Amino acid sequence: MSCDDGKLFVGGLSFDTTEDVLEEAFCKYGCISKVDIIKDRETDRSRGFGFVTFENPDDASDALTAMCGKHLDGREIRVDRAGKPGTRSGFRGGASGGSGRGFFRGGSRGGYGGERSWWWWRKELWWGWRPKLWEWREELWRRRWRWLQEWWWQRRRQWWWW
Repeated sequence: MSCDDGKLFVGGLSFDTTEDVLEEAFCKYGCISKVDIIKDRETDRSRGFGFVTFENPDDASDALTAMCGKHLDGREIRVDRAGKPGTRSGFRGGASGGSGRGFFRGGSRGGYGGERSWWWWRKELWWGWRPKLWEWREELWRRRWRWLQEWWWQRRRQWWWW
């Protein structure tokens, strides 16, 4: 059992919510070992989220199901299991890209990921628009040709009656 098994993330908190209020709301579900409300370093004001750690992970799962979507200090809160710092999914690229190396140390330079290198993306950006250009040109010529055919048939009908 990990020490973070009973740790819950609580989001959507009011800026006026204190740790005592948060502990009072969650203490119904079990024994709480720690309550943290994350604050801004400069203003010392709540950032709107916090963590509640239960001594028993089963109590944490009970609190998770019961408190998610409830109102606390006039705001609807979101409760979820607190994940480890590296378990987030999604793209988090940086200047050195996905390889973790420096900028010019070989390997992938950008955060593009996969088998495609920065050179592939450069070529794609340069040549990728060209097929589209041909489609636009063809459509333009089709429209001109249709207009010319209509014009010709209109003139022919007019000349026929003269």
